[in-house]
Amino acid sequence: MKKMKFFAMAVLAVALAACSSDDSNAPIIVEPPVVVEPPVVVDPPVDPPVEVDAIVGSWQLESMFFDESNLPLTACERQMIVIFDQNNTLDEQAFDDTTGTCILVTDDRKGTWEKGVEATDYKIKANSESANAFYNDAEFTQVTFEENTMTTATVITDQGPRPFTMTLKYVKVTK
Repeated sequence: MKKMKFFAMAVLAVALAACSSDDSNAPIIVEPPVVVEPPVVVDPPVDPPVEVDAIVGSWQLESMFFDESNLPLTACERQMIVIFDQNNTLDEQAFDDTTGTCILVTDDRKGTWEKGVEATDYKIKANSESANAFYNDAEFTQVTFEENTMTTATVITDQGPRPFTMTLKYVKVTK
């Protein structure tokens, strides 16, 4: 009986092997792997930094020179502030001392400024209808900066018997 069981199992094994399908000739299909790209993070656009000209800000008058001579300023003249805006305008805040007390002058004291090619090349001018104390008769073209001071100079040719250089020195009070 043992031989019979062995013989039956051998026949069954041969029968199963003969009935199986032959997959060895079938092409092997390998699907490419799915690559999942990470999401692209786009930073919001960054505006380029705005370059602010050194002249922009509020400047308080410190001293005035005609040629090399220091012209003493009154207490009210030393309170004068010129505000140079980024939009190339200026506004002078002057004080009058005709009453013995420094009073803010409220008339129009506006003008314009523009920078030239050279570092010291500026054009500072009052509007023609303005009552600016220092900018109404002159066009300042020589401007230099050192730390928190600004010096403006111009040659005046139409006042007096000979030309002279008027120089104004300011201290920056705000940016």
